[in-house]
Amino acid sequence: MEVSRSGYYKWLKRKGIMNRYQSDRETIKILVLEHHRKHSTHGYGYMAQTIRNNLGWIVSDWLVHKACKSIGIKSKARKRIWKKPGKEHIEFPNEINNDWSTTRPFEKVVSDTTTIHNKYNFYLK
Repeated sequence: MEVSRSGYYKWLKRKGIMNRYQSDRETIKILVLEHHRKHSTHGYGYMAQTIRNNLGWIVSDWLVHKACKSIGIKSKARKRIWKKPGKEHIEFPNEINNDWSTTRPFEKVVSDTTTIHNKYNFYLK
């Protein structure tokens, strides 16, 4: 692919100078970094909303997300699982008491209601 002589010299003239697109991206990175230093738990959506409302910049959430990725910052917010206050579980008496002898079918029917909570079965609550 050939480049015209005038296009080459134009590129050579502005080689070290950032264009408006690049300078706007650098400014957005600075705004995001300042906001992250004040509020490290805010995500990119909230940052974008704050920049739009307070500073008047027209930025999308994805643009702020890209700026966060290029800077290398992440939100420190964590998901908290809400638990109802009160007793953890109801204890039932042990009526079987390890006596499994029966005289007819289905005389003693039991089920295991033990639940082991880990990070993958949080939807069971």
